[in-house]
Amino acid sequence: MSEENLSPKPADEPSNAAMVAKAGGIMAVSILLSRVLGLVREIIITSKFGQGMETDAYQVAFMLPDILFYLVSGGALSSAFVPIFTEYWTKGKQKDAWKIFSAMTCIVGLVLAVAMLLIGFFADPIFRQALAKGKSDGFYEMVVHMSRILLPGQFAFFLGGLMVGTLYARRIFSIPGLAPNIYNLFIIFGALVISSFVTPAVSGMSWGATAGAILGNLVVPLFVIRKLGMEFTPTLSARHEGVRRVFKLMLPVILGLSLPAVFAMITRALLSRFPDGSITAFGNANQLMQAPLGIFGQSLALAVFPVLSQFFSENRMDMF
Repeated sequence: MSEENLSPKPADEPSNAAMVAKAGGIMAVSILLSRVLGLVREIIITSKFGQGMETDAYQVAFMLPDILFYLVSGGALSSAFVPIFTEYWTKGKQKDAWKIFSAMTCIVGLVLAVAMLLIGFFADPIFRQALAKGKSDGFYEMVVHMSRILLPGQFAFFLGGLMVGTLYARRIFSIPGLAPNIYNLFIIFGALVISSFVTPAVSGMSWGATAGAILGNLVVPLFVIRKLGMEFTPTLSARHEGVRRVFKLMLPVILGLSLPAVFAMITRALLSRFPDGSITAFGNANQLMQAPLGIFGQSLALAVFPVLSQFFSENRMDMF
């Protein structure tokens, strides 16, 4: 694989429009495949486990890991990191770009690791007292067990989000597009195969989800960016201007992205008061409803974001 746009080059409107169209097409196909696999995944889960207490426990187990995902791994950090990394990269300051990458990896990684340990330790009382009241002891045992299995995957999402951000800045979209498909395939593998070797059987999907997160979001991107020349230096220093700017940009993004996560938690908490299977049914319906948005909206947004970041950093507001 060859790397494109390693140094700043004059960009003209047709070439960038073509690049956005191509990148949008790649992401659209990738997300389409991901959505199809997501629907296949839900069909397989429902056919194997039905819609009952076990599948409800599997859905609820994602609540605490999802909070970490939305606040750090899934958007807040990468949305703030991509424009800053892109700005330094397109201005020919690759050394500084990698310094920002290294600092964010170490600082946020340490905070995330501590948060994961605390959430894993207090998962039982959090679920019993706040997130899913009124269920049986067996339900909570399954939820806590699967939630602790899923938590390590959030670290893979976090590191993968940073590495994918460096690929977006270099206009590489095919590798990031693999991650959600690998993730879905491993959940399907967990439902069909791993479930036969673990107890409770439904936790096989949690093991599959964690394995898919590690492979698709950590191992594959790491292999690619190392071939492209990653420069990582462990540091906990936040003195670099770019690092401070990333943190400043994160604050408003965290507020925006936390709202859907909180909404999902409230919805599942309310649904836990209804008969077994209600949480699963609602989750399946939401998955189907979100498919068009992901295919058409998310794909274009991911493609155009690095280009807009470059034009803004170069103060080319006419192109922006």
